Order: sequence, then C-alpha cells, then structure tokens
Amino acid sequence: MEKLRRSKYLYICFGVHILPILVMYFITCFYLQYVKFWEYSIFTFAFSLPLLSSLYEVVEKRRGYFYYLLSILFFLGFVGKFSMHEIFRYDYVEPIGFFKFSRESVSEVLLIGVVGAVGFFLSEMASKKLFRSREVSRLEDRKNNVDWRGRVLFLFITAVLALVNLKYNVLLFGVVPSIQLPLYGNIIFFLILTRGMGFIYSFHYLNKLSIIDIAIGSMIMLLASVGVLSRMFIVVYFLVVFIVFLSNVRGGSYRKKVKGIIVTFISFLLLSSFTVLVSSQLRQESTATSNSLFIRSVEIVRNLDRSDIRNMMSSYIKLAVDRWIGMEGLMAAASYPNKSPRLLIEGLLEKSYKGNSFYTKVSSPNLGKKNIAANLKISTSVPGPIAFLYYSGSLLIVFLGMFLVPLGLYTMLYYSSNFAALGTFSSAYISSFIAFDFFQFGISPRSFVAYTVFTIVCMIIYMGLYSKFYKNGDTSAKHS
Repeated sequence: MEKLRRSKYLYICFGVHILPILVMYFITCFYLQYVKFWEYSIFTFAFSLPLLSSLYEVVEKRRGYFYYLLSILFFLGFVGKFSMHEIFRYDYVEPIGFFKFSRESVSEVLLIGVVGAVGFFLSEMASKKLFRSREVSRLEDRKNNVDWRGRVLFLFITAVLALVNLKYNVLLFGVVPSIQLPLYGNIIFFLILTRGMGFIYSFHYLNKLSIIDIAIGSMIMLLASVGVLSRMFIVVYFLVVFIVFLSNVRGGSYRKKVKGIIVTFISFLLLSSFTVLVSSQLRQESTATSNSLFIRSVEIVRNLDRSDIRNMMSSYIKLAVDRWIGMEGLMAAASYPNKSPRLLIEGLLEKSYKGNSFYTKVSSPNLGKKNIAANLKISTSVPGPIAFLYYSGSLLIVFLGMFLVPLGLYTMLYYSSNFAALGTFSSAYISSFIAFDFFQFGISPRSFVAYTVFTIVCMIIYMGLYSKFYKNGDTSAKHS
C-alpha cells in the first residue's frame, strides 16, 4: 500500500511538471518563425530531460536540490523565454549584440543551447553514480527550535540590517556604494544580510515544515530583498520551500500538506509582488541620496494606491518571463565575431566592473564604447554560463564546461553539507544560492568564486562552532 501511495505521488509530481511543458510546447509549435518543428522539439527535450531526472531524485531520494533548481532556471531562461517570444512576437528585453534573426542564426543558438543542456544532463547523471546517498544530515529528524525569542531576534536583526543598508548604501543593486568598508566589509555585509540570516534561521527553525516558521522566514527574506533593492531573494526562498515540500510530502496527512502548499503559494504571490513593487520603485530612484531611499521605502508602503498595484502587476508579469538569464546572452555570444579561447580567458580574468562589464562589449558593443568614453556608469546584463563558455567559439568547451563545473559545485555541496550535518531545508537553501550564482555566471567570474567559497566556508565554520558548543548537534534539551 505504501509503495502504491509513493508511486501515485511521484506520478502526480511528474504530471504537474510535464503538463505545462507540453501545453507550452504544442502552442509554440504553431508560432515557430525561424526554426523547424524538429529543432524546437530537440531543444525543448534537451532542457526538459535534466529537469525531470532531477525531479525524481528530489522526490524519491531527497537529494539533488542543486541540479533540480538549476534545471528549472535553465528551462525558464531558454525554453520558456524562447517559447514566449515566439508566441507573442515581442522584442527581447536584454541586449543581443550583433545578432540578426534568421533561420541559420536562430538554429545555431538552439544548437548551442542543446549542447550545453546535454552536458548538464550528463553531469547530473554522473552525480548520481558518484554520490548515492543523500546530502542531508542524519540529524534531519531534529525538530524546530521552540524558542520564540530567537524568531523575533532574527526578524529584528534582519530589519535593522536592511534599514541600515537603505540609509547608508553599504551595497545596493545598481548603486555605487556610499561608503567603503575595510577588508571587503561591503560584500560581507551583503552576504550576511541576504544569505547568512536566512541560512541560520532555516537551520534552527525549519527542520520540520511549519506554516508559521515558513511565514517568518519569508518575512526575513522579504526584508533582505528590499534591503538590497533585489527582487530575487524572496523568489529563491520560496523555491526552496517548494523543493522541501516535494521531498517531504509523502509522509503524514496529504490534506494538511496540500493546504500548506496552497497557503505557501498564496504567500509567495503576495510577498514577491510586494517586493517587486518596492524594490523596482527604489531602483528607479537610485540616483537619489541614500537617505532618500530610506525615506522612500517607508513612503511607498504608506501611500500604496491602485496605480501602484497596476504597475506592480505589469512589472511582475514582465519579470516572470524576461528576468531569467539565457537566450539573449547566447544570441549575443553566438553573433560576436571575435570568439576564441583567448576571449574566454579574458572574460575569466575580469576582476570587477563599474557599470561596463567585459560582457558589455559582447552584448552592447556600441553602447559600451560610448559610455566608457564618456566615463558613465550603466547597468549591465548577464550572459549566463552557456553563453560565457561559447566565448570560446567551441561547442566542445560548452559541453565540457556544463559537465564539469556543475559536477564540481555539487561535489563541494555534497561533502560540505554532510560535514556540516545539515537538514533538508538548510541543505536546499545553500544549494539554491550556489545554483543561482552559477546560473548568473559571466560577470566578474572571480566574484562568483569568492562568493561561493565564502558561503561554503562560513557555513562550515558556523556548523563547526555549533557542533562544538552543542555536543555535535545533539540539542534534544533545547528542542521539543
């Protein structure tokens, strides 16, 4: 009976994923403009395969969160974005360099994407062979901390850090910092606010799925998102919640857990919409003083009206399609005339950027030259890993990079998560940030490496201290 019940749940999970893919696929087939039916079919299948394969690992094995999340992001950035633009025929939002739409050029882009997707899928297959056990801790049955003072303290500290950042501009998206802290203090402050607070909270208070604790965590991530003018951290958090529901819903009352999923989904829509509204408006006013941003964050909330809500919904819908990295970067890289292994190395050696990244000369060559000459600061788009690897002009490098780099990152996550004795939620939480870092790869690669290493090292240090002072994580006296 239990085996039949598990199989039924697995079929439901696959159905929920496959149905929207098929609907989008068949609709898009009627609107294909530049490529043939079989080319789009291979393209869709190549990105769907790792998604469904990693879904099985999440549901049945409670592992592979990193690959599952990356599969979702790649599917949205490539298949989802391409399909929406084919159906509705509107211009791509991000710059696409020298790219000219034609049968040959679009087919080339889809081919490059397929090669990257195949490399990624084989990487996920290799991870299954190399790591057969779960990356979650043997302590995964630990219950949530019952101390409500800790929950209140986490909310308070996050709110203070967010307000300090809005007022003094330690590190805001799209804004030059107003102050420079020593010893990379700006970056450390940013990582503590956006990653550290959520990770520590998830480790102590989200070992078991609890609607109240999930709601408090969502408020923490909302404050962190608005506090750095981001619209993504709240999305990351709810993706983690969704993944944990997938891997834990088999046991217990189905009715209770379906109710939890519905409540969580409604909370996601409300809080992510609110984050888009506030962060987007503050970004538009980022040329103002930091103090103005601090005051405006309060005024926006206090003076909400119908026009603000309409603007919010419009921005939300656009972001739902065009925020994901993928097609534009690949179009820009494919059309760039000077691709070579040397160009790839130059991109890898980029240390940092101030408005004009190395990718600017690929995606917006004329704009980049104009603004560099005028010494102006502009915001920059991101190529993504597949496009970045194609700087080389080699499909083999794209394949090898998409095979080896995700496998290396997963290996690091696997051993560090086991060493740190993480539970399901905290393991998925860390995996999500490493996945998003890789998904947004291509701007200042050294920063990506530094962010990833710093995140993992700090997690290990914290867990090492926790284990030392709490007898290797045995906190039964402190947990109900």
